[in-house]
Amino acid sequence: MFCSTIETFSCGRKSWGGVAIYGNCLCFLYFWLNSVKDFLFTAFYIFLRKKISKRYQLYDEVCHEKTKKVILLYCTCNDLNEEALLESSKQDYPNAKIVILDDSTKKEYIERIDSLAKENAFELVRRKEHTGFKAGNMNNYLKNINPDGYDYIAVLDSDERLPRDFVSKLLTYFEKDREIGAVQATHIAVKGS
Repeated sequence: MFCSTIETFSCGRKSWGGVAIYGNCLCFLYFWLNSVKDFLFTAFYIFLRKKISKRYQLYDEVCHEKTKKVILLYCTCNDLNEEALLESSKQDYPNAKIVILDDSTKKEYIERIDSLAKENAFELVRRKEHTGFKAGNMNNYLKNINPDGYDYIAVLDSDERLPRDFVSKLLTYFEKDREIGAVQATHIAVKGS
């Protein structure tokens, strides 16, 4: 009886050893394949970056005309970030307009937003019924606006910080390819935002 217990223990150690080796092989294979994928993506980008950048360079017509009307919709609900809004409003594109869609219910936010909109000549829109969250807020504005009043719309969150050339660069994609209906930029999270 003592021998069979030792044999069982020995057999168990062998099977756990096999599982450990198999697990290590799977981990190695996973990370190796990931590195191959990353290498291929990097090589693909390096090879095609000139073609990509040429395709979407700023065109003189877009730079000189600057007649397209762009609305920057700044959606907020009890979470005003003044620094982010002011930074985003300083676009190098002259025909960009800030519209604050405010669903705030707290008095201190309402007063701050009123003051900020007045000081900076931002359009301020509030609605009576707060249904549909952010999408409901945007839909409320869009159904009541004259479609001839804008060519493009950019939607911002309350903590969004746009670079000065955001609108100018964004318009090049739309002007180059008329089939494009929406463009999304990479969101970079900053500590504290």
